[in-house]
Amino acid sequence: MKLSNFLGAFLMASMSAVQAAVERDARGVPTAFRVVKTGKTIFDDLGTGKQVEAEITVEDVAEFEASFKAGGRLIPMDAEHFLAHLATQLGKAEGELVEENKLLGEMACAGLLSLEVRNGGTELWAKVEKLAGRASDLLAASGDKLYGYFSPMFRGLKEGPLRITSIALTNTPATRGLDVLAASALPADQLKTLGAALGLDEAACSGKSAADLLPIAVAKVTGLSKALADLTTKANADAAALTALRTAQDTAAKKALLDQAEAEGKLTPALRKDWAEGQDLMALSAWVKHAPKVVPVGGQTTETKTTQTKVPSAEVLEVAGAMGIDPAKLA
Repeated sequence: MKLSNFLGAFLMASMSAVQAAVERDARGVPTAFRVVKTGKTIFDDLGTGKQVEAEITVEDVAEFEASFKAGGRLIPMDAEHFLAHLATQLGKAEGELVEENKLLGEMACAGLLSLEVRNGGTELWAKVEKLAGRASDLLAASGDKLYGYFSPMFRGLKEGPLRITSIALTNTPATRGLDVLAASALPADQLKTLGAALGLDEAACSGKSAADLLPIAVAKVTGLSKALADLTTKANADAAALTALRTAQDTAAKKALLDQAEAEGKLTPALRKDWAEGQDLMALSAWVKHAPKVVPVGGQTTETKTTQTKVPSAEVLEVAGAMGIDPAKLA
């Protein structure tokens, strides 16, 4: 995608839905529309206010579609690039932001789109997969007047890959050249809804634009992210404490079991040190239950190389315990 007079990392391009190809349902609500086509196109770089000329190729169209498929999520549609501004501030994709913050998605997202190549690879189209009820009603009632335009958010123009991360609805275009739009303030009803999602009353939103609410949204999302991180840290600490508690309980239970076995004459001090203390609690429980006495209870223990008791393996002990038989018979 060859661009002239462009220095930014992304481009909010504006195109007229009146001039572009649009498919509509019986109510006049768009069901699909052409986003870009090959050839020369002139955009407004809303970040700098300058006009940008682009030469879009068949390869560019294919790369936009490939990036969408690789992303694995639908592209959000909002109003006046609010999500795009917020996502840029947070260093995330708009779709990722909507997935992570359901309330924000419900309030700021007008719909979800997929991208597909048409007409022999020369055009990229957006297909409306989901559309919020309020957006559908506005589009149907207004025809091409209230929301007659759309504005794709292009990213990867300098380092790639080329991708469209969101598409905004807009209602006050400033046309330059071919299919050009400029951003405007949110309609009053949507601004009120967005303000409510951010915890602001109607008076606090009066006269404000989406850009005015952006710092508040960034702070709110950042606060939610920090709260989630704190909860995760606490959960990890609780899990570690629980593991330590269980380990201490198992150690105490194992010691009590070994003391019992030694007191009953089933375990010599040497056997306890060299073998029993290295076994897990479950295996020892099975062994103690069926182990024979190797020394008289309360008597003296004499251990020599010629009189050592043959100790069954851990596997033999587990099998004997499960079968309820003397481990010596399987040794």
